[in-house]
Amino acid sequence: MKQLTDIAHAYFIGIGGIGMSALARYLNQQNVKVYGYDKTPSSITDALVLEGISITFEDEIAALPSIFSSPNPDVLVVYTPAIPQELGIKKYFEKQGHTLIKRAALLGLVSANHFTIAVAGTHGKTTTSSLIAHIVYNCGYQMIGILGGLSTNFNSNYIAQKDGKTIDGRGVLVTEADEFDRSFLHLHPNIAVITSTDADHLDVYGTNTEIEQSFHAFANQIDPAGTLILNEKANIAKPAIKNCIVYGNSNKTEVYYDGVQIINGRQTFDWITQTNAVRGITAGLPGLHNIENAIAAATACLQAGVEIEDITKGIVSFKGVKRRFEYAVKTDKAIVIDDYAHHPSELDALIGAVSMLYPETPITLLFQPHLYSRTRDFAAAFSKSLSAVDTVRILPIYPARELPIEGVSSNMLLESITCADSAILEKTEVLAYIKNQMPALLLIAGAGDIDRFVNPIKEIYDEQPATN
Repeated sequence: MKQLTDIAHAYFIGIGGIGMSALARYLNQQNVKVYGYDKTPSSITDALVLEGISITFEDEIAALPSIFSSPNPDVLVVYTPAIPQELGIKKYFEKQGHTLIKRAALLGLVSANHFTIAVAGTHGKTTTSSLIAHIVYNCGYQMIGILGGLSTNFNSNYIAQKDGKTIDGRGVLVTEADEFDRSFLHLHPNIAVITSTDADHLDVYGTNTEIEQSFHAFANQIDPAGTLILNEKANIAKPAIKNCIVYGNSNKTEVYYDGVQIINGRQTFDWITQTNAVRGITAGLPGLHNIENAIAAATACLQAGVEIEDITKGIVSFKGVKRRFEYAVKTDKAIVIDDYAHHPSELDALIGAVSMLYPETPITLLFQPHLYSRTRDFAAAFSKSLSAVDTVRILPIYPARELPIEGVSSNMLLESITCADSAILEKTEVLAYIKNQMPALLLIAGAGDIDRFVNPIKEIYDEQPATN
C-alpha cells in the first residue's frame, strides 16, 4: 500500500457517511484534492462542499473528474462496506485498475503516524471517544479526532489541532475502533478502550462468540507497551497485553464510580482509582452508562499523561454528541430528546437515564428499527425494552444496506410489547400524531432517517406548548 504522503487526489465512495466524511476532511486538510459520491445530499455533504470538496450524487461514470479516467500512482479511491457492491462507480474504478481501499484501511494508515487512543465497543464508543478528544484538545495537544458522530462542542466529526504537546514525539489520534466488518483490526493503538461486547452485527458475525473473538483479536493488537481499558461487563478472553485496567461500577474493579447523586437536574459522581479518589464530578451527560463512559475516557486520558484536574474540567464542559441524549425541546412544559439508540441495550440505557431525571413524567417513545437482520435477531429484547415506556409508536424498519427479509417487520416487536399504549405509525402520520398528542416527555430514537423529524417536531412544540 502506498504512503499517504504520496496521495494527491482521493475519491470517497459513500462520502456522506460519518466515518468517511471525517477521513475526507482529514485528507482535505492535508492538501489532498478530495472528491466523492453519495446517494443523497445531507447536512454532512453540504458542509463538505463548503470546505472545498467536490461531491456528485449521480452513480454515473460521466460525473467523475477526468483525473480518475485512468490509474495514477498519486490517486486513491476509498469506499465503505455500506455501499451496494453493484454500484457503477465502484465497478468502474475496479475495472480501470485504481487502488481501492476500505475506510478502515485508510484509518489504519492515519493511525500509524500518530499516538493512537482508540475506543471500541458495541455501545458507548462514540460518546467515549468524543469525550477523550474534547479533553485532549483542550489540554493543548497536537491532535486529530476522527469520530463516529458530530461532537456538540465542535459541531463536527473531525477535530484537529496542528500545534501543541506531543506524546513520544507524535501527535495524538483519538478515534473510534468500529467492530462492523471487523474494521478495527486495521488499528494497532497505544491505548484502547473496550466499552462493551454485546451481540450486534450478527449479519456479519453470525454468532456472539465470533463477535467476542473479534474484540479479543483487537485487544491483542494493542501496542505491547500500551494499555487496555476494559469494561467489567465486556466478555472477552484475557488478552496478552500486560497493562489491562478493568473499570465499572463495582469496587471489585481497578477503576469504578460511586456516590452518584442528582443535584439541580445534573448527575455528580466519584471517580475512584487505585491511587486517587476524585469526588463530586459533575457529569456532562445523564445516565449511569454515561458515567461509565466518563470514567473510561478519564482513565484513557490519565494513561496518556493528562492531569486529573484537566480531565475533570473536560468531563464537566463536555456537551455530548449529536443524537446522543440530545435535547430538541427543554422547557418547563415539555421535553423532547433525540437519541441514536438502535439496540436493546442502548434503549435500556436511554430509558433508564430519562426515568432517573424525570421519574414522575409519563414517557412516549417514537422508535425506528434499524436493519431487518437486527430486528429479527433481537426482536424479543427490543419488545422488552420498548415495554418500559408508557406509550410507544414504532415506524417501519429502516433497511439501510439490506433487502427485506420475509416475515420480518415492525409488527414482530409490537406483538410482544406489554406497555399500555403501543402501535405502528407510518412516517406520513408522525407529525399529525405529535401535534394531536403533544407528549410532555417524548423520546425520538433510532439510527435510520428518523432524525429528519426532529426539527419539524421542534417547530410543533415551539408553536404549541405541551398540555398532556
